[in-house]
Amino acid sequence: MSCRGDSPVERAQPGVMWPRRLGGAGWFTGQLTRWFAGLVTALLLSACTGGGITSLSCDVPTTNGAAVGGTALYEDKTYGNRGFIGRVLKPVRFATVELRRVPSDVVIGIASTDGAGNYCVEQTVFTPGNVKVRVVAAARVPGGQVSVDDGRSSTSYFMESNRPFTLTEAAVTTASTLVAFEDSPWSPRGFGLTKLGGAFNLLDNAVNAIGFVHDLWGGPDLPRLQVKWISSGDGQGTFFLRRQQGNSVNFIHMKGRVAGDSDEYDDDIFLHEFGHFVLSVRSQDNSRGGSHFINGTTQDARLSWSEGWANFFSAMVRDVRPGGFSNRSGIRASIIDSFALTEGSQGALRFSFELATPQAFTPDQSDPVLGGVAVTARLFKALVKGSTSEVSVGTALWDIYAGGPTWPALGVDGMRRVIANIPNQASATEQVTFETFWRSLRQLEPALAAAVRSHLVADRQMSLDEDLLGLDDTVAELNALTGADQIDHNFPPNGGLPSVGHTLTTSRRVDSAGQLADVDLFRLTVNPGATYVITTENLIDGADTFLEVLTDDAAQTVIDSNDNYIPFPVRFVVNDNGTQVPDFATQLVHTDCNVAPANSLRGVITGLRNPTAVRNCPPNAQNPRPAPLASTPEYLASQVTVQLATGSYLIRVSRSVAAPPSADHAGGYDLRVTLQ
Repeated sequence: MSCRGDSPVERAQPGVMWPRRLGGAGWFTGQLTRWFAGLVTALLLSACTGGGITSLSCDVPTTNGAAVGGTALYEDKTYGNRGFIGRVLKPVRFATVELRRVPSDVVIGIASTDGAGNYCVEQTVFTPGNVKVRVVAAARVPGGQVSVDDGRSSTSYFMESNRPFTLTEAAVTTASTLVAFEDSPWSPRGFGLTKLGGAFNLLDNAVNAIGFVHDLWGGPDLPRLQVKWISSGDGQGTFFLRRQQGNSVNFIHMKGRVAGDSDEYDDDIFLHEFGHFVLSVRSQDNSRGGSHFINGTTQDARLSWSEGWANFFSAMVRDVRPGGFSNRSGIRASIIDSFALTEGSQGALRFSFELATPQAFTPDQSDPVLGGVAVTARLFKALVKGSTSEVSVGTALWDIYAGGPTWPALGVDGMRRVIANIPNQASATEQVTFETFWRSLRQLEPALAAAVRSHLVADRQMSLDEDLLGLDDTVAELNALTGADQIDHNFPPNGGLPSVGHTLTTSRRVDSAGQLADVDLFRLTVNPGATYVITTENLIDGADTFLEVLTDDAAQTVIDSNDNYIPFPVRFVVNDNGTQVPDFATQLVHTDCNVAPANSLRGVITGLRNPTAVRNCPPNAQNPRPAPLASTPEYLASQVTVQLATGSYLIRVSRSVAAPPSADHAGGYDLRVTLQ
């Protein structure tokens, strides 16, 4: 075996040494420290005194062959609740290694690094000449395959030896250890200069996540994943894009350096996006995506489910395999998003929170729904309630996974089974929300669901109770109520106090479309005749109510009804000839939420809209919002103003058959009856 190389450690470059601008003694000291760390790491791993052959066996080739052995490392960054706090060199694991002829650039041998970043690549038939080694940010591992490209040329990131070297027939040549530092320059064929280190951190995160799914979740290999990242910034955010028809590739786009923020070293955030990937291919996810905020409590129910699951998945993976990732907060179930340009200083985080309590250490200040109100940790705790909050959903999932004082932990395998069972619970067109997950959990783990339900109702304020305020679907059930249940369902002539805490949750009734459907009945006694205002309010969990006033007799004739109460000024739309007309027809509710153009406000009602081009998802807000926020109307609430003669009447509340996809399957509400 021959161990030889031009230098023990190389700062990885794409074939040439880029000029560097010296920045004074501080810069030089930092570079020297980082170079020395790389050298020490390489020597500790090395089985040869001169370079990068390590524990990977690199046997002497046959007489007519040659081989190259070496090590590839990258610079990772650790972080906590004050941003990035340290740097560490880690092996580039399971990446593709190419032996290339110089100057033709023809590939003459291919191998992979092992778990320690070591490789041995062979030229099976020796031919004299110069060669170089290239380590590519692409890996095929048990469970799937992934590559990290620049998002522009679709060229996978790579690092390679700075200078060519010559192979020796029937011998092993030791190449210098390659190190991809955070700021190692990289330029793909004619595109602007960018950075290299973060690409290999993204690769390592993907390898870890694929391994988690393969080892603990089982099942077939995940489809090929392509991670796109441009370090210089491209104006786009971080998101997952599921594979399109006819294309087996799924994409995770990681934000480059935009407005001082960059996500390539935020392992928590990458795992969040990977969670979307897993949900898409191993379960069912029809969230439309779009803007969302950890403080948001009025989100599209599909969106809050998908984002809440992704937050939970990130925390669960790191809980099971903490050693593979860079979160050093020491807080279980924490989620941190760091700014790339600051380390250990004030303002170093975009946000940080944890799911177990939950609580925010650095609340996200960018939520436009809050109207400029500063989000304190206390306000964050008040906001993140119900199934239209992604933090609340993630917390509920964590409670189920980790267990609590009166219920057992479902664990990793249990969560996998419940998630995989969702397609069995939901039709192909059903809008999947937390309620869908709850039905799946209740089917597979009825004892656990029963044990944890009261906690989620009290702690997360989720409307999981099934007619806890009395069986009230029929007149016979209404008449049979006693005690507090009877009081809750009967209004005196003056209307009395609001009846609170009702839900549209049920497992008993199925409507004509095959969906679970609850009906709540109330009785109003009128004497003497008067005009009443009847309103559903304080809607939670994406409820969309339909309100009817009926005669209290066998016929149950509908006297009046209302689907949506709109307590704000009439808006206008642009009709086909370009003129503006009042939008009385749709009342700006129940619009198709399946299309959200980039120029729309993504869930916020707009003042002017073209009905053929812009679709808005009405907010599913709690009303009133927790103090100190101002009370805000609930767009999916219902209100009837009706004049009634002396007598007895029924009030019927059910889920609107015209509920938009943004609404949940059930939800909760209060009922108010007042004299006008």
